[in-house]
Amino acid sequence: MGDLYWVCPTCGEEASDEADRILHLRQTFYDLDHVREQELLYGNDIELFENQNLYS
Repeated sequence: MGDLYWVCPTCGEEASDEADRILHLRQTFYDLDHVREQELLYGNDIELFENQNLYS
């Protein structure tokens, strides 16, 4: 297993690279706990969050 790249602050899911991180964020996009966490990370700028997911 590769080096740990990122851990979801909401659920503890681990990602080994940026692609895994984006996949986790996409899979949990409508989960309310994760939505709150993403608002903390990205503020209320949901467009920035969506653009990061779409174009990463």
